[in-house]
Amino acid sequence: AQHKAQLKQTWWRKALGRISAIFIPLIPAFIGAGLISGVAGILRNMLTAKMLPGSWNLGVTILSMIASALFAYLNIYVGINTAKEFGATPALGGIIGGVVLLPGIAAPVTIPNVLDGKPLAAGQGGIIGVLLAVWLLAYVEKWFHKHIPDSVDII
Repeated sequence: AQHKAQLKQTWWRKALGRISAIFIPLIPAFIGAGLISGVAGILRNMLTAKMLPGSWNLGVTILSMIASALFAYLNIYVGINTAKEFGATPALGGIIGGVVLLPGIAAPVTIPNVLDGKPLAAGQGGIIGVLLAVWLLAYVEKWFHKHIPDSVDII
């Protein structure tokens, strides 16, 4: 019965299954970030309405920072989960997700995009860019594992 179910899976169902396997582990983080963001928003409104003393401002800022951390580094989490799903090394997937953030690019430095020639900007690749890059990484990594001797492959 299980074998028949596997045969009936279309490429579309397999793709959706992979995408859900990548994003479902992130749902608790989304919920937590949303709840913390909601509390921070309520407290910020209470500060604006002078219902809370100004000493609460630092706490509200810290809560907002915690809530935004997930969304700031979402590409890294997606890179790790995508690597796990496609059989690549999770740390390399996270690194590719971090590269999309381009934290080392300084404003005056212009590195041209190989596809359209426009200068690269931080966060330009987005989630889809991470998914595609880590998918490609999985194929490249598997190719290297097949063609590199075991003595070197450990490195």
